[in-house]
Amino acid sequence: MSPEFQDTVNDSLKDGGQDVIYGVSATLGEAAPGKLMEQRISQFEAGQQAIADLKASLADIVCALDKHGTHPPIVVIIDELDRCRPTYAVKMLEEVKHLFDVPGIVFVFGLHAGQLAHSVKAAYGADFDGRSYLTRFMSRHYRLSIPKLDEFVSYLLDKYGIDRDRLWFPRAFFGEQRSHHPASHRLIAQYLRIYGRTARDAISLVETLQTCLLIGGKAELYMPLLVPLILSKMQGAAVGGLVTSSSDRSMSFHFHGAAGAEVVTVDWWDAAEKSYEIAQ
Repeated sequence: MSPEFQDTVNDSLKDGGQDVIYGVSATLGEAAPGKLMEQRISQFEAGQQAIADLKASLADIVCALDKHGTHPPIVVIIDELDRCRPTYAVKMLEEVKHLFDVPGIVFVFGLHAGQLAHSVKAAYGADFDGRSYLTRFMSRHYRLSIPKLDEFVSYLLDKYGIDRDRLWFPRAFFGEQRSHHPASHRLIAQYLRIYGRTARDAISLVETLQTCLLIGGKAELYMPLLVPLILSKMQGAAVGGLVTSSSDRSMSFHFHGAAGAEVVTVDWWDAAEKSYEIAQ
């Protein structure tokens, strides 16, 4: 390496080093306590002004709607907050609370309070009192009653346009000395209870039945196998697999063969297993 080239490299390194030092010095100057405090105060004031502007805009909307025949309160529904990421749920509550005192606007949270309290603990620590924290935001609590499964399933079958005549069940009884054929919604509801599923699961089940009917043409659905398959899938079984976590065999089916043949009675799980074996 020639002396001239070496000098050029050294000068470049010196200049580069000076640039680095200058940059670090400038950064440290910007990060000085006084300037950091000024930035924080400026950001806080900007945030407060944004909240005030939003509240004023919402109040104007309420007033404008009231003049055109849409009278307050305007209800804002925030649903399933307990299913959000804990940090997001907490941030949402902290942000929305600034709007609670806008006249004519009411916030309704649809949530599982216990689960949301767990989310708060996840954000602030295991020793944090999540339920007390939630009282800062929610002044009134209403608990929805659990719907009766039989009635709810019947409503869903009608809502989704399910042709009940295509839902095939053998003659059945529920431990009573009679062998009439209960309505389909009662049998489906009984399956849900046996599997320990909820009303929310009933929606998924009926939606799946609707899909099966649409792709099945005019064929009937063999419910003693299809319903356990659907519910097993909800419980995490492999595709096409059966699973039961219940020993409840309170539901039985009466299978009728040819005229004069003996009636065969099997419980719901045996019916599902036998049907599954034949389907293979």
